Amino acid sequence: YSTTPFIYAARCNYNGWGSFDFFSFSERAHIAHCLLGKIASENKDNGIACALLPTLLHEEKIEAIFPPHDHDISDKLFREACLESRATGYQYIRSYWFRLFSSPIHGIEEYYGSAVAFYFAWLDFFTVWLIFPAVAGFSLWYFRGEGYTVDNSPRIPLFSMFVIFWSAFFLKYWDRYASALACTWGTLDAARREEVRPQFHGKTVISPVTGKKEIHFGFSDRLPRYVASCLATALMLSIAFGIMCLFLNLEGYVHRNSPIYIKVVARLAEPGGLFFTGTSGEDGDYAMSIGSQLFGFIPVILHALIIMLLNSLYRVVAETLTEFENHRTEHEFENSIIIKRFLFEAFDCYIALFYIAFYELDPIALRQELIGLYTVDSFRRVVCECIIPLTLQKLREYFRKRKDLADDAKHKKSD
Repeated sequence: YSTTPFIYAARCNYNGWGSFDFFSFSERAHIAHCLLGKIASENKDNGIACALLPTLLHEEKIEAIFPPHDHDISDKLFREACLESRATGYQYIRSYWFRLFSSPIHGIEEYYGSAVAFYFAWLDFFTVWLIFPAVAGFSLWYFRGEGYTVDNSPRIPLFSMFVIFWSAFFLKYWDRYASALACTWGTLDAARREEVRPQFHGKTVISPVTGKKEIHFGFSDRLPRYVASCLATALMLSIAFGIMCLFLNLEGYVHRNSPIYIKVVARLAEPGGLFFTGTSGEDGDYAMSIGSQLFGFIPVILHALIIMLLNSLYRVVAETLTEFENHRTEHEFENSIIIKRFLFEAFDCYIALFYIAFYELDPIALRQELIGLYTVDSFRRVVCECIIPLTLQKLREYFRKRKDLADDAKHKKSD
């Protein structure tokens, strides 16, 4: 019965019924959330019943809904994730390498739920599969032959074909692995519960099916809002395209006969310019100092930072536009945001790479731009997602301990 829906009327037929751990931590939290979600309230404007919790969240009468932590379980998961093991010798080495590429996804699923567990499962799967192109790329470099580089090696077409087949097999095997996990966790045929958003508004009509009042907002009403969203997104895309043209000129990737060539800006990346790295220009390579070459990477860093800033700005714009479109359910709302953000961020991040690859036809510049963008983004993620949160957590703990010590000292003095 591990993958069948739980039916309370047949509860005695399930193994372990009555024990405390019959439901996992995430299942208990989900059940409690569903029970709270069934509490209905009446809309003051139209008298239509709606879910209470989303309404309170929308009206900002409550900030968030979450279950309290079970510190025994969370500490155990933390120790497993930090590669702590009591094994020694060969068993420790084997356990270390296994845990290095494998998160405790089953424990994460029991504690946080399948959605979070699938995220870590995908990270583990992707990390392991990246070993194959890494080995192939290293082999291409190591066995490149005398007089060849990774840019002009005759084996590059073979590596390209390998990456094509690798990506196809990766997607296929990930589908199989994800389906196996879904079967194990009982979520293969799980249906998402649709709830009407408290922000949804429109005309109050009588439903021909249920005979009850409901809110109606047709496609013809939403079409002008879709047009406004497209125009606003097009404006943001044009801004992103203009910034891309500016930085490609600053980095020296745009030739003089290009339609996006900006003479005043491109001069800074030409020989004698502020951002010349020794590889730009049409007159060959130039010997430059290491300091000058490093200084020439400033446009790459600024370009990556501007891309991140534009993506963050468009997230706010996309949310505002999607709210304006007035979607009925959370599922429709989330899908609309995903489409907007995917289109904008894909254009903003990859249009420069497509220009260098298919217009300039410069694989060396393409590699440099790709390395620069992803290196800066990796540092940004490490700083923003690891170093800053860890630093803030340690500071909070430090000040909390100081406050506790000060309170204890005051109590002792009063005694």
